[in-house]
Amino acid sequence: MNIVNKIAAGSKSAGSIDFAGGLMLQGEHRGELVVRDGPLVLWQGSKLAGDTVVHGDTYVFGTLGEPGDQKSSITVMGTLFLTASAVVYGKMRYRKLATYDGTQIHGLLETITEQQTEPAKSVSELSA
Repeated sequence: MNIVNKIAAGSKSAGSIDFAGGLMLQGEHRGELVVRDGPLVLWQGSKLAGDTVVHGDTYVFGTLGEPGDQKSSITVMGTLFLTASAVVYGKMRYRKLATYDGTQIHGLLETITEQQTEPAKSVSELSA
């Protein structure tokens, strides 16, 4: 799976982070996040809020966004897997979507079509 980066349980990070290689998020991150060359895995109990771009697959076991959050967004250039324990808020863009019984979705879903181009390198440019 090429997960070479980790934000451990109990850890909190904020700001803009660009990871080369996959990321296992067990703690919390708030801000801009870019993951290249590997998947993003939001572990059960993890929290991610802000604008996120993943140039691969994303597996959500934790919480994406926050209640009432209309600003958080995630763009997944691969498959977005929303597991039974996933709770998601905000806007989700993806090439493919897989959901499982129990997933809680409180936001907008948008499929990225083959005609659409890769997202901009800067998350800020995506949300403009």
